[in-house]
Amino acid sequence: MNNYDQSSSSENIQFSALYSYDLARIYFDDFQRENTRIDFGRDNSAFLLGNGEAPYYKKSELLKLKKAEIVELCQDFGYLSFYDSGQEYNRAELIHNLLRVSCLDFYQWLFKNHYWHDLREKIQHDFYISRGYSQGDAVYIVSLDRPLDHGLREYINHTLWDSPISIFCTVNDQEFFEDTFLDDQYLWDREVTAEKVKGLPISDYAKNWIIEALPEYLDYQ
Repeated sequence: MNNYDQSSSSENIQFSALYSYDLARIYFDDFQRENTRIDFGRDNSAFLLGNGEAPYYKKSELLKLKKAEIVELCQDFGYLSFYDSGQEYNRAELIHNLLRVSCLDFYQWLFKNHYWHDLREKIQHDFYISRGYSQGDAVYIVSLDRPLDHGLREYINHTLWDSPISIFCTVNDQEFFEDTFLDDQYLWDREVTAEKVKGLPISDYAKNWIIEALPEYLDYQ
């Protein structure tokens, strides 16, 4: 919307605000590039946050296991066949193989070989399930190197399921964007935005025009 056809103050004003599918796709694509996605069965998926190539097992933990347990792990990850007893290998050789298992290797194996509801007890890193708005919209989020605090979870949930608000405003040669008008890019509050407009370095005429033009609800585009 603009005042180009009715401006009597020598000011040209344009304002638009909407929930942006395009911006949501950009944020989601960036999230996928920065993290590791694992797809498994019936469109289920998980994201690993952090370095997926880091070793999953620690030598000190493997040394505590019985040889039979080490052999079983080697079978799980393909270093031994299930018909191989591992007796011809010593513990050091078997452990050396397991130290090559990355976090990505482990979670790909885990998600492939266990049911969705059985995964909770087997994930050793900090994790939670991010849920969307439709039945079945759920994704495991596994953080390899940092706690999944409230702020991080909120960011991930918005990125996976929500569309951010895009705002573009011009007053003559001045441009303003969503960070000028919003406390939360995913939450439209007309009154909050009106207060932000009052603090802009523009004329009272422009402020009043923009405030009058603010919609109660935003469309999606």
